[in-house]
Amino acid sequence: MTEEQKDQRKKRRLNKQKLKIEFNHSEKIMYFNSESGQDVFIMSVLGGKKNGHFIEVGSQHPIIINNTYILEHYFGWHGCMVEKDEKWRTMYDAHRNSNYKIEDATKINYEVWFRKCQLPKIIDYLSLDLEVNNNSTIKCLRRLPMQKYQFRAVTFEHDIYRTDSSHVRDESRKIFKDYGYELICPDVKNSGLPYEDWYVHPDLVDMNKVDQIKTKHSLEWSEILWKKDKNNSN
Repeated sequence: MTEEQKDQRKKRRLNKQKLKIEFNHSEKIMYFNSESGQDVFIMSVLGGKKNGHFIEVGSQHPIIINNTYILEHYFGWHGCMVEKDEKWRTMYDAHRNSNYKIEDATKINYEVWFRKCQLPKIIDYLSLDLEVNNNSTIKCLRRLPMQKYQFRAVTFEHDIYRTDSSHVRDESRKIFKDYGYELICPDVKNSGLPYEDWYVHPDLVDMNKVDQIKTKHSLEWSEILWKKDKNNSN
């Protein structure tokens, strides 16, 4: 492991005492794998749920900067991943147990695939992280069978810090609102750049937990998930 990798790993150390929302089985993990605490967000609002289900579209590396590896590896989750880059296939076979497709996410018939994978009608987590500048993210969202499947929690990358991506954020927010989702963390920031929205479906989660991190403001992801600490380096 390089010094840079070690430094990035250190930044992803899970300090249980700093969590705004404590969750079950947190002792299982020392580090989280996602780029901006998305896996911690899911574990927090779903109480450290075991044996859940997920959809991760734009999963890229199956372990590093991955939103669902921790959920699958330590919490027994199962789901479906989509990644366009063929170079990851061997690593998916070696390191992941869930279903995956190496395919263009904007051309998949998700309803057929979900049925084939025997996913429940209520899926715990949807992660959408595709290229915004070619409209892949919004095209994929339009293809999802939102009228037949529900998601307890969602992280949606819109890259609003790019001047040409406001239409993606606007349309996605309308879609999620129309299907009953509540935007609890708008324009989540990473290193000062607002790039993602976090949602829950209020009928499918414990809103008493969610209210502990809910905000109307665009905040750094670490401000959302961690308690305030003068020495917080995240």
